Amino acid sequence: MGRVIGDGGCFFQVVDIAVRPDQQGRGYGKLIMSEIMNYLREHVPARGLVSLLADVPADRLYAQFGFAYTRHEVTAIVREPSKVEMEHERLRVVQGDLLNPDQVADFTAGQEAVVSAYGPKFGSEEEMLEVTRSLIEGVRRSKAGRLVVVGGAGSLITDSGEMLMDTPGFPEEVKPLAKAHLDAYNLIEASDIHWTYMSPAATITTGRRTGLFRVGMNRVITDDLGESSISVGDFAAALVDELDDPQFIQSRFTMRAVDEHTIHKLGIPAASLMENAGKAIAEEVIRVCREVWKEGVGRSPEQQGGRNEGNRERAHTGPGDRQGHGGDIIADSALVMEQPGDQQWYVLIGKGNNGGDGLVAARHLVEAGLGVTLVYADAPDALRGEAAVQRDAAAQLGIPALVHGREAVDFSRCTGIVDALLGTGSSGAPRGAYAALIAAANDSGKPIVSADVPSGLNADTGEVYEPCIQARVTVCLALLKRGLVQYPGASAAGRIVVRSIGIPARLAPEHGPSVRLLTDEVLRGALRVDTGRLRAPDGHKGTYGHVLLAAGSLPMSGAGLLSAKSALRAGCGLATWALPAALLPHVIGTVPELMLAAAADGDSGEWNAASADAVLRLAESRDVLATGPGLGRFKGDTDWLRRLWQHTDRPLVIDADALNMLADAGPTGPRDWGKRSAATILTPHPGEMGRLLGMSTPEVQRDRIGHAARYAREQGVTLVLKGARTVIATPSGEAYINTTGHAGMATGGAGDVLTGIIAGLLAQGLSAEQAAAFGVFLHGQAAERAALLRGDPASLLAGDIMDAL
Repeated sequence: MGRVIGDGGCFFQVVDIAVRPDQQGRGYGKLIMSEIMNYLREHVPARGLVSLLADVPADRLYAQFGFAYTRHEVTAIVREPSKVEMEHERLRVVQGDLLNPDQVADFTAGQEAVVSAYGPKFGSEEEMLEVTRSLIEGVRRSKAGRLVVVGGAGSLITDSGEMLMDTPGFPEEVKPLAKAHLDAYNLIEASDIHWTYMSPAATITTGRRTGLFRVGMNRVITDDLGESSISVGDFAAALVDELDDPQFIQSRFTMRAVDEHTIHKLGIPAASLMENAGKAIAEEVIRVCREVWKEGVGRSPEQQGGRNEGNRERAHTGPGDRQGHGGDIIADSALVMEQPGDQQWYVLIGKGNNGGDGLVAARHLVEAGLGVTLVYADAPDALRGEAAVQRDAAAQLGIPALVHGREAVDFSRCTGIVDALLGTGSSGAPRGAYAALIAAANDSGKPIVSADVPSGLNADTGEVYEPCIQARVTVCLALLKRGLVQYPGASAAGRIVVRSIGIPARLAPEHGPSVRLLTDEVLRGALRVDTGRLRAPDGHKGTYGHVLLAAGSLPMSGAGLLSAKSALRAGCGLATWALPAALLPHVIGTVPELMLAAAADGDSGEWNAASADAVLRLAESRDVLATGPGLGRFKGDTDWLRRLWQHTDRPLVIDADALNMLADAGPTGPRDWGKRSAATILTPHPGEMGRLLGMSTPEVQRDRIGHAARYAREQGVTLVLKGARTVIATPSGEAYINTTGHAGMATGGAGDVLTGIIAGLLAQGLSAEQAAAFGVFLHGQAAERAALLRGDPASLLAGDIMDAL
């Protein structure tokens, strides 16, 4: 499965992989070299390709040289060619310096991929950044396609939320090297070039290459015993696979070995998975065929035309779209295939496994009686592996085929389109034939069914490139892809159907944080929340907790009032609103059920730094402290919040102005202030999230799930990132995407209501994860009820949401 790159080549510079002390020994470098050369010999045709070599000292797995492979020859660029002992029929050794960006640019000019696995000697870690800068600058100048970096595992996140290098037992002598790799990774991530960063498992073994390994992103992937390992053979295979079929452009990935016996015992070979995927796609196409027939547009394809606004509309108005922003989401549907009419479908085929899934779907559609034409974006012989097997099967069945650029593709002749062009690994704007086919498919106005993810959509971030398929239905295979449920990706996905293809959940690829759609079933099942909110017959007000809300100021007293009243509406037994003394006369009796407390002296109606002591005293006799809504900014306010953070042992909910105080403490403020003994929940909107992260609001919106999950994990907090499809992220790496609510919630004060709801649920004994998730869900449900009562979501006020709880 070596990467075919036509007449191009690849620059490669190898390698530093820190190993545990008990694994140090001779042979790792030569084993890596021989494994990769053997892998290429077995799997790569005689054309331009990418490969990997290394020469590694006995006690530290590193080497300092690179190479370029052009046509049938590997050239190793090394500082001292005389020290390279390995001989191979495809290897040529020349002298070069990776610290010289001019030489790097010369070596990499015109290449599709540049692979670096450089690692310094122990004690020379500072050279890591110098070489990384040189490589980035050289690749930028040469305009090579992508920099693929083989780095370290030390900065991967563990289940505890710590980086691997910060966990007990990580070798002290390796930490400087791991830190150097982290610094290099940060440089690469911030660069303006295309890149992929590959981290090994926690342990590298001398085991043989099996081709069976599980991949994921950013986190250490462990087995059922908590172990994380990969053989050098499979490590090499994972790298070559990524070069052959890019899956992680602009992101980091890692891997661990999968028990070969388990795979065979479960009976899930690649051919079976592709067959299941293709059948699932075909079944959903049949569903759309029936829809099209009922709509009266399937009988005469010539009557259809114009830009694909039908798909765009469905992406916004599906009957199950409770937020009014994205498509329905259906879990694991199954259909009996029936012939709905005389329909002709075009199946767009890319050269990866996504194209193989489309070929299987085409075969099943033919068997169901539909007319099918295959449309290849590339020459059919560009397909490899199981996809090539399916290509040959389609040819034997006589399924008509067109090749873009060879034959004209007239979309006016089809009823619908299956998009199997680009899969989850694609990143960046589609080009060439892919871009042309996507644009033509959208312009046709025909219904489009996408395989796994609409082509042109980033499956991880939801970023929509130009052009991007506007799907009527997306058949999501095995696992929900997070880019489909966050904007702008949700607007292109249409109705989302999640289908099992036979991969056990524990073996499925992990692309970023674990993501679940937040539904009543998930709340009752996985989160164990009593969504009916039943009360004990012998309960009393003390049973359901007491919330303290420090909020409101003279210009924004309403924010505090909304939050405090919402806490009561959420079901807590008691609520105290702490506010500046000057405001008390204005709010007494406004809500008879609320208790009031003066927490800031003076006549200004504003808070001051000295009020922290009063809030802390009040919190001692309450169960939960929430702060931020309408608080305003004042001198010493960041220190005020720090004191609350450090000196109360009550669960803490932070919103609005208090989040801005936290942002002023810097991007690592929560971690610098120390780990709290009780739960902490932050509820930022995208602008506040940007201030916490030190980035712009558009940057936050480009990867809402990723940013929320990363911050929650690194800072040890539960985070609610508000907005369309609100994200709830936990310190353990879980992320939930809310499915309730609508666009009418974009109104002042709605966030203050949410703060009160979450605080009220915490007071009743729910965990931070439960309270945040259920609170967001209830908030959206209340908005739905309020909109029905009002008759117009656009006229909704925050108080309407509160009253509908």
